[in-house]
Amino acid sequence: MSNHFHLLFETVEPNLALGMHRLNHQYAIYFNERHGFAGHLFEKRYWSRLIEAEEHLTATIAYIAFNPVKAGLCASPWEWRWSSFFEVDKSFAFD
Repeated sequence: MSNHFHLLFETVEPNLALGMHRLNHQYAIYFNERHGFAGHLFEKRYWSRLIEAEEHLTATIAYIAFNPVKAGLCASPWEWRWSSFFEVDKSFAFD
């Protein structure tokens, strides 16, 4: 996934926009300095969705975990270098 990333987290306060701005801005500065680029790094604004049901949470975790697998970048979610999925018990089953 060279053109996007997925995050799943809980916010205590409704300040997601500020947090995403800071994250993307700081990473763009780092990336541009490291690679000799300038300007925007991300083409579009972030996309967010409120998760209110346990089933939706499980589906979202599965989607994020298997996204690089579906893209052909690894054989299993546990192999994706940039994932924290390795923290999940390997016996965890997705429906």
